[in-house]
Amino acid sequence: MVPMPKGATLAEINDKLHQRVDADDASRHVAYRKETVEAAFLEERKALKPLMAESFGSAKILFAKVDAKSRVCVRQAFYSVPVSLIGRSVQIALSANEVSISYRDKQVATHGRLTHRGDSILVLDHYLEAFTRKPGAFPRSVPLDQAKKSGAFSRDHEEFLAGATRLYGESKGISEMVGVLLLARRLSKAAIAAGLSRALVMHTFKADFVEIAARSSLESTPMPLDDVPEVVAPTVDLARYGALLEARP
Repeated sequence: MVPMPKGATLAEINDKLHQRVDADDASRHVAYRKETVEAAFLEERKALKPLMAESFGSAKILFAKVDAKSRVCVRQAFYSVPVSLIGRSVQIALSANEVSISYRDKQVATHGRLTHRGDSILVLDHYLEAFTRKPGAFPRSVPLDQAKKSGAFSRDHEEFLAGATRLYGESKGISEMVGVLLLARRLSKAAIAAGLSRALVMHTFKADFVEIAARSSLESTPMPLDDVPEVVAPTVDLARYGALLEARP
């Protein structure tokens, strides 16, 4: 633990510690032994029994009520759940580096465990239904700010929101943006990125257009007219039509 490991999450710190330990074992020797710790373990592994097929659950089970901001408080840190669960009691599985939240035996949210008191993880997707009803709360919301910092709300999202707001006004523009964000529940991230890119090129700021373009990007068959050969017609001498007029009686 020296120097003190640092990381944004406990999972990141654990990964760094594993890497450090593995590197040390390749060169570290136990007193009076010639082989390294790594070499000794490789030899010892031959005598060990295989691991169990089923993982052993080591999480601590807790219960909490979802507050008015659609969060649960776990060890003085806050984690979001879908807004439909406000006021409900949920089950929490708290492990060393993860917080898994379930409602009626169905997992509704999973977060990396926070390490500082008062910190929060608010997932933008959990609040989309609320923003559909109250679009004015969207631009200055904490979930949106966290999504921008994490990259979940990309530069293309920002350009789409700006274009939709400019064209339709703030309320309608935000509604179109929320519609695009809801697509993540049924389409892949790559497909939505392709749909957004296409919408920006076409200057079309409609969630329905983004969905159509996103689904088109998933098609393995070429789009209509993609393989049609170019037709080149010979130049027509229009003077020939004048000769026909002169031949009239």
